[in-house]
Amino acid sequence: SRARLTISLWLGTALSAMAGVGVVGPTDATPREQLAIAEIIRYVYLRTGALPATGKAAGEQDTVILLARDPARLASQQFDIQTAGGRITITGGDDLGVLYGVLRKTGGALLPAWRRGA
Repeated sequence: SRARLTISLWLGTALSAMAGVGVVGPTDATPREQLAIAEIIRYVYLRTGALPATGKAAGEQDTVILLARDPARLASQQFDIQTAGGRITITGGDDLGVLYGVLRKTGGALLPAWRRGA
């Protein structure tokens, strides 16, 4: 859809313009959150040609993509995406919400072609 394309192009442009990208996920990441982290890393690599920083070095980058869960604020499977400066925060009500947020932010570009119906 047009909204997905816009989000995907915006994220790609933002990443290309930045010198460094970092990805930070929950320290107790579930398998779904680990998949979300891997998909963000893959997406950044495909858009920039460079692997993003992870771990402690991630927070020192120009652009930081932070994945978090907040069940007190969001219901199960819900997500919220906030951007401020060089920080993109994708928060889910649970681990599935985090994954949905990642897929929404990347415009579904991370889904394998057979899952997109291509």
